[in-house]
Amino acid sequence: MGLDRRALAAPSLPGFLRQPDIAALRAIADQTAITLAHLLQTEQLRGLYQANITRQEAERAQLARDLHDEILNELGVLAKSPSAVERNYARIVQRVRQMISDLRPVMLNYGLGTALEQRGDDLAERAGPTVSIRVELGDSSPRYPAHVEEHLFRIVQQACENAAGALVA
Repeated sequence: MGLDRRALAAPSLPGFLRQPDIAALRAIADQTAITLAHLLQTEQLRGLYQANITRQEAERAQLARDLHDEILNELGVLAKSPSAVERNYARIVQRVRQMISDLRPVMLNYGLGTALEQRGDDLAERAGPTVSIRVELGDSSPRYPAHVEEHLFRIVQQACENAAGALVA
């Protein structure tokens, strides 16, 4: 049994592969490329999913800290000083409303512009009379898909909170 020289020939030589073989190899290459693309997409989706879980856990941790550090402390003051119930009650209600608004601002239902104007008003109220906050969006603010508006709102919200934190520091 001898070695056929055609089996050792380079692919560019005529007669090395027959047309059905070329078609089969192309189909295998196409399927391999599709499989690799699916694997890449799967990894990207897995990364996005994990980032989403991480973000949600950070939000939950922040909510738990806020409830523990602020609300429970205020309730502790109420328990020790029943005479200050009205003043502390109003402060607790205001803080709970702010926490609820931070979770999903109701004004976002009316559009990004309205929600940002409300956020500006809230920040101006918290900052006091020495700080001026102005929101300018133009006359016709377009509506975007809800998830886009929420993301844009969160970006602006975080930027405002960072600026407010810098004012305190």
